[in-house]
Amino acid sequence: MRGETVTNTLEPTRATSFTEQQGLDTDPIPISGYIDPDYYEQEIGRIWKRVWLMVGWAHEIPNPGDYFVKPLPFANTSLIIVRGRDGQIRAFHNVCAHRCAEVVWDEKGSARRLQCGYHGWTYGLDGALVAVPDEENFFDLDRSKYGLTPVALETWEGFIFINLAPEPPQTLREYLGDYYDGYHGYPFDEMTTVYRYRGVVNANWKVVRDGFLETYHFPVLHRYSFADAFSNKAENPHCHNIHYGTNGMHTIASAYLNPEYTPTPMELLTFSLSQGVDSIMVKSEQQDLPPGINPSRHPLWSADNDTIFPAANINLFANFYLWHTYWPLGPDKCLLETQQLMRPPANATERWMHEVSNSVFQFGLLEDFTAQERSQRVLASGAKTHMVLQDHEYPVRHAHHWGQQLAGPYPEVSAR
Repeated sequence: MRGETVTNTLEPTRATSFTEQQGLDTDPIPISGYIDPDYYEQEIGRIWKRVWLMVGWAHEIPNPGDYFVKPLPFANTSLIIVRGRDGQIRAFHNVCAHRCAEVVWDEKGSARRLQCGYHGWTYGLDGALVAVPDEENFFDLDRSKYGLTPVALETWEGFIFINLAPEPPQTLREYLGDYYDGYHGYPFDEMTTVYRYRGVVNANWKVVRDGFLETYHFPVLHRYSFADAFSNKAENPHCHNIHYGTNGMHTIASAYLNPEYTPTPMELLTFSLSQGVDSIMVKSEQQDLPPGINPSRHPLWSADNDTIFPAANINLFANFYLWHTYWPLGPDKCLLETQQLMRPPANATERWMHEVSNSVFQFGLLEDFTAQERSQRVLASGAKTHMVLQDHEYPVRHAHHWGQQLAGPYPEVSAR
C-alpha cells in the first residue's frame, strides 16, 4: 500500500480519492476524542503503554557508562537509558528496589555504576544490584531479585525506541514496517548537530499532532513564513502534497516544491555560501535518496512528512531532518519535543546558515502553537460536535482511525 499515490494529486478533477482507496470512511470525526478525560486514560493504557516510542539517539551516549534520563509523565515514570560495558544500550525504570526512590537525579552523565541518591543502593550498568549499604541488617536479602526493572529497548538507524509493555506485541522491525529498510542509506549518522525545541502546549496531543500531519493550513497560517516554498498560486494554491502512502499504522506524505519560488536575498546568500547544507526555505538538489524517501520519485519533491504512530513524525529533507513528538500530559495539555538535525557546520558561515534556518523554523512553530491552543480553548464549548476533513488531510484521518482501532471509538456527543 505504501507505493500507492493519488492519481495526479495536483489535478483538481481527478477521479480517485486516496481516503476512499484506503477503505476509510469520509464521515465527520467526533471532537470528543480531544476532550473526554476518560477516553484520554484509555489512550494511555491501550496505546501509549503498548507501542514503540522514540526516546533519543545512540550518538547521545557513545561510550560505556554514558546515560540520559527520559521522563515519561503519562506513565508516571522516568527511564534510565544507559550504554553498558559491552556496548549494548539498555533501558530501566528509574526506580530503586529499596524504597522506590528515583535512582538517577541528573538529566544525563557518565558513571561506572548507578547509585541511588537516597540510601546508596548501587546498580551495575546492566541493571544488577551490586552493593547495599549495611546489607547485613536486611532479612535474607537476595541481590539477584532486586535489580532495576528493565524496559524493552531496540535501536534503528541510530534512533533509540522503548516499549513499556512487559511483552511488546511486536518487534520494532514489525512495528516500523517498510520504514525499517526503506530509510537505509539516509545519512542519519552524519547529522549529529541537534537544535532542540521543547515546551508545553495547552492542547490535546492529537490537536498538536494533527497540525503537523497536513499542509492544507500552509497558505493561510504560514503565509508570512514559508508557504510560498511549498505552494504555487497557479498549479497548487492549496499546498496539496504530491504523494501519499500507507505503512500499517503509519503514513507518508511527500511535500510539493514550488518551482517558481524565489528565495529571499538572505536565503540566496546562505545557499550560495553553504555547500551541502540547506535552509528549510531553499530548494534542495535531488539526491540519490533511499527508496523509502520520495518514494514516487516526483521531480517537484521538497521533503517527506512520515508519521510514526501514535504521535511522532519525521520531516526528511535532502540535507537535514526534523523529528517531532507530542507527549500527552492530560486531556488538554501536551509536551512538544522537536529536534532539527544537521551535519556539523564546517565553518562559521555554515554555523550562521544553521541559525537562519532555525529562525525560520521557530517562527513557523509559534504560528502552529497559536492556532492549536486557540482550537483547544473552544473544542469543549459544545458549539461543534464533529470536525470535517478533506482528502488531502488523509494522514489526519488515518491517525484517528488507528487510534480508535486500539483505544476504542470516540464517545458519542450531543449537539448543543
